[in-house]
Amino acid sequence: MTMESRVKDQSGVPTRGAPEVPGELVDEPGAVAPAEWRAWMRAFGRRVRTIRDFLGLSQEQVAKAAGVSQGAVSRLEAAQGLATPHLVVLKIQQVLARGLQAIDPTLLNDELRRAIDVARTFDTPLGGGDLPITEDPYLQQFVGLYQQIPERHRESLLMLLRAAVDGLKTTGT
Repeated sequence: MTMESRVKDQSGVPTRGAPEVPGELVDEPGAVAPAEWRAWMRAFGRRVRTIRDFLGLSQEQVAKAAGVSQGAVSRLEAAQGLATPHLVVLKIQQVLARGLQAIDPTLLNDELRRAIDVARTFDTPLGGGDLPITEDPYLQQFVGLYQQIPERHRESLLMLLRAAVDGLKTTGT
């Protein structure tokens, strides 16, 4: 790859060359420099805190409902957890979105109404509903049955399955 790496110095001015601080490298299209990421996280944390306060919830209440620690909520709000796992952020957002869903939507701004709509797609695992996991529903059932069998019996199941497949091949059905 011949593209030169771009880095930002302490003042935020793009420069060329190797980064002085690990993680300051910005060579991906659309990549965000750490200083920009920190600013975004601070704004996001303030937004989380504002919504939580608006809903009248404590950090402990949000944490319990999200299944995370109170410290995780605190670190997110204070932008101290720049490496907070996405799942933790998503869980906290879900709790806040559910709280906002209980409020008359005409009282909320357009951005929050859109965020609530997006959050609804995550209410079930992977936005689910009746979303099939495999293209073939029989394969999905087979895998489910296979998972129910103790590991020590799985080899026997495969032997039975092979015999059934061989028998079905010869009968043509």
